[in-house]
Amino acid sequence: MALTSKLLKNLLDKIIFIAVMLLLKYAFTFGFSFILKKFNVNQELISGVLLFLNALFYMFILLGLTYKKVWSKTSLESVKQRFVFSIVNLLLLLIVFGLLAFKNENDKLYAFIKNPPYSSQGLFKTDSLLGYAPKPNNIGYHRVNNDKVNIEKVVYTNNEGRRISLNKYPVSSDSMLLFLGCSFTWGDYSIAEETYPYLTSKELRMNYINAGVSGYGLAQMYLLAKEIIPQNKPIYVIVQYSPWLVDRAISGFTPTHFGTRFSPYFTKTKSHDTIVPPHYLCYLDEIPFSHYRHSKSGFTDRMTFICYVSSKVILAPYFKKVFFLIKQKLGIAHSPNTNKEEVEKYFYSSLYKMCKKNNSKLVVVSLDEGYSDTYTKKRFKLILPDEMVNDIYFVQAQQALFKRASGQEDYQKRFYQQQNGIIYDDHPNYSAASIIANELINTLKTK
Repeated sequence: MALTSKLLKNLLDKIIFIAVMLLLKYAFTFGFSFILKKFNVNQELISGVLLFLNALFYMFILLGLTYKKVWSKTSLESVKQRFVFSIVNLLLLLIVFGLLAFKNENDKLYAFIKNPPYSSQGLFKTDSLLGYAPKPNNIGYHRVNNDKVNIEKVVYTNNEGRRISLNKYPVSSDSMLLFLGCSFTWGDYSIAEETYPYLTSKELRMNYINAGVSGYGLAQMYLLAKEIIPQNKPIYVIVQYSPWLVDRAISGFTPTHFGTRFSPYFTKTKSHDTIVPPHYLCYLDEIPFSHYRHSKSGFTDRMTFICYVSSKVILAPYFKKVFFLIKQKLGIAHSPNTNKEEVEKYFYSSLYKMCKKNNSKLVVVSLDEGYSDTYTKKRFKLILPDEMVNDIYFVQAQQALFKRASGQEDYQKRFYQQQNGIIYDDHPNYSAASIIANELINTLKTK
């Protein structure tokens, strides 16, 4: 009887201890979060700090529950014992933090897949050279579905994976236009007929290739140019000039909503820049998201989701990224050339030479994000020699957009994607694409 009472007392003490620690954890994290938000601290930093605090509290709980069973004051008398104890606890803290971070990302991904507020479905496939590429002969979708907006924009591609329109227009010349860029050129959340490559080509009555792809940077653009220009000999090569394109070309990664996607990047050799293929392939586009979009939520569904989705989207790419960065530090993997001006100079000068060799004219189109106009002709002149700049058509499309708005809010209302006055995406809408196309058309018609 006395033994039973003692066991019950110990159990009750542990329950009270856990309850008190959990209350302290919630109170402390709530207070800390409130203070950080008051000072407008970045949300990602807040999330990271709170995860670490939660991990600390769970470690305190673990230490409290194992006191006098696994460790005690007498077991930490020597320096060696204290050192081993500290190392073990540090490793446990990192493991707990990692598990909490994974759970947090897994919960967000699971909620997103079950009820995606936006998605780009069935558009891409893994590619060993580019990291990923549009599927050829394909029908995919850009979708937004929430309580305020419900849109679906169909995306068609040809047998080479280039975005196309099914609406034909009169063509009066065999001349070809080639467009290179990212989602601004591809036309995220727009039908093909509302993108500036289509509008420009239709007005000029020329065939075109839209080789812009969502998420691409200068490295992928260069690889595509190297393939397409000699094959098709376009009369004009129209290339996007935006600040984020070089950022994507010097990291080895491509922006994604979840996980990590590896991409080609520029690295510095003794004589010149060169492009390194993606260090790892993550096969994010081959993961069975659609199954879990329609499956019934529950314990089994969540467990299989971790095995078949989260492990491939979150865990595997994370460890691959860590190994990649370690390899770079050890000199096993090529390090990116982080000098942006050098990379931009190499890209645009190489593209210019490629165009000259194939009797194509290089046209550079400045595009920026929001009410900004930083990538101007003045800046472009600083990265290339005068003889090249003077032989390139520079279209200040962003300046044309910038001048039509009175500020950031007005810019968003005019040029962001929206439905019934509700903005749902920050890519150029039809109005913006029309202005960009007009700037291009006016430049090319007067030359």
